[in-house]
Amino acid sequence: MKALLAAFGTRGDIEPFLALGERLSAEGHTPVLAVPRRLAGLAHESGLAVQELDDGLLADADALSYVPTGTFPWPGADLPWGMPGWVNRASHGAALPERVEAFLDAGEPPVYIGFGSMAGPDPEATTRACLEAAELAGVRAVIATGWGGLSEVPDSGRVLAVEHVPHTPLFPRVAAVVHHGGAGTTAAAARAGRPQVLCPFVADQPFWARRMHALGVAARPLPQRRLTADGLASRLAHAMDDAGIRARAAALGEAARAEDGVGAAVAALAQLSR
Repeated sequence: MKALLAAFGTRGDIEPFLALGERLSAEGHTPVLAVPRRLAGLAHESGLAVQELDDGLLADADALSYVPTGTFPWPGADLPWGMPGWVNRASHGAALPERVEAFLDAGEPPVYIGFGSMAGPDPEATTRACLEAAELAGVRAVIATGWGGLSEVPDSGRVLAVEHVPHTPLFPRVAAVVHHGGAGTTAAAARAGRPQVLCPFVADQPFWARRMHALGVAARPLPQRRLTADGLASRLAHAMDDAGIRARAAALGEAARAEDGVGAAVAALAQLSR
């Protein structure tokens, strides 16, 4: 079977197609990944055939800071969002960089703080709040700056700054995951079985923040517009210290890891091609 996997968006939108393409190839099919040029490097690392697409609006992503309002809501905010089952095994699992491995080995498990492709109106203020929250909570931190949601910070014995890092090998080794609530990051944190603190920006992110809290695997959501050092520190402490949250997160991780979602997606595609 030949399959053209066309994906557009940010890293979280591309990674599920990488996992699907790798499984298709492993089972003897011929996938081609069509992805934005901006993320073509990630796709080429998979060893699959890649067709690069024009970046379009993504080319201006670093210069854009869209703040939705009641009059001009986030595009797609009213769509019925859902997470396909095969996303449970859809995070592209590369090895961790050596400097990340060294940081993990140098002390107690850190927390992960990253907001993916989201960029608020004041990344510097958000970064200061996150650093202060980690200090108040008494935790080490891996901070992923992403596409501009957080500004660069100097490395120290307590903080390691990275631009991007693969979630699959990292999340099982952290104490908690602080993130924006994108479907891909939410699934990766859930599958890792780690407590979460969700700080949603827009679109489906508030839904996933509420859903993880309702499942008892995350602290109460902290919307980005209300993010403060004290608020984040208190939620981090709650997520890490609450035995119930830790136990429910671990159970959810076991259930998610037991599902072969990518295999089910490959079988469905093969059935459609007959």
